Amino acid sequence: MFKDPALQDDFERNGFVIVDLLGGSQAAELLESLIRLEADAPAWTPEGGETLRQSFFHPDSAYRAAVDKAGRGLLEEALARFVSGYRLLAAGHFIKGPHTPAMNLHRDWTVVRDPQFPSLNVWCPLVPVDERNGTLAVLPGSQALPNVESAGVPRFYAAYGEVLKTLCVRPSLAPGQTLIFDNRVMHWSTPNATEAPRHVLRGICMPADERMVFYRLDVDAGGRRFEIVDVEDGGVLSGIPDDLEMGSSRKRSLGYIPNTNRPLSRSECVRILRRQETGPVWHRGPLRALARWGTRLSG
Repeated sequence: MFKDPALQDDFERNGFVIVDLLGGSQAAELLESLIRLEADAPAWTPEGGETLRQSFFHPDSAYRAAVDKAGRGLLEEALARFVSGYRLLAAGHFIKGPHTPAMNLHRDWTVVRDPQFPSLNVWCPLVPVDERNGTLAVLPGSQALPNVESAGVPRFYAAYGEVLKTLCVRPSLAPGQTLIFDNRVMHWSTPNATEAPRHVLRGICMPADERMVFYRLDVDAGGRRFEIVDVEDGGVLSGIPDDLEMGSSRKRSLGYIPNTNRPLSRSECVRILRRQETGPVWHRGPLRALARWGTRLSG
C-alpha cells in the first residue's frame, strides 16, 4: 500500500509509520477552519462530558459533513504522495480538552469484510503533541493479534491491558506530522495535562475495492455469530457510531459469519508480539521491556 518500500516494510512489521503529511501552515489554516466550524455547530455535550469531542459522534449531520469537507481535500492530496490502492472514507476533528485523563488501551472496530486486509487510521495533529498533552501511544506489532473488534465484544487483553500500555511507543509530533496505523493496532492517548486543547485531524481509509462494514454481534444467537452490515449504504457520515452499536441505524445486511474470536492469554500475546522485535532502533526500548515481561510470565 505504501509507495516507499521502506515505509511498507516498517508498516508490515510495526503496524504503523510516521510521515510528514501536512506542512505547518496547512495544519494551522485547517485548525482555524475547524475551530470556526465547531463554534458555529449546535451545542453538544458528548457522553462522559466535554473532555473528548469527536466530530464523528456529533448529532448534527451538517456539522459532520462540513468537517469532512474541510479536511478531505488536504488529506486526499497528501495521502496520495505516500499510499496507493486506498481511498479516504471520512475525515473528522478530535479535540482532547485540558486536564483530560488518559484514554484506555483499545483497538478500533473491524470495518472490512476480510480482516486480513487492513483499513488505515490517519492521526494528524494540528498542534504540537507529546506525552504532556495527549499524544497517541501505539503498540508495535499488535496488528498481528487475532479477533474481530466491535461493540459488545469482550476485550481479550482486559486482564493485562495496563502492562501492554507500558510497552507502547509515545511519539512527539509537530503539526502535520502524522501517524498512519493499521486499524488492528492497539493504541491509547496520554493525558492532556496542559491548559490548551489538543486538536487532531483524523482520517479513515479503506482498500479501494472494499466497502466499510460493521460487525453487529448477534446477541439473540448467544453471540455465536456476527451480522455484517454495509455502513456505506446511505453514506458513512449519515449516522453516528452509537446508532450502529444500539441497532437504531438499520442499514443493508450482508449476511452472517461465525464468531471465531477466542481468548488470548498473556503468554500467547507475548509470543505474537515478540515476533516483531527486529524493528527499528526507536522502538527497541519497549521490546526490551516486552522481553522482560515475557520472562516474568514464563517464570
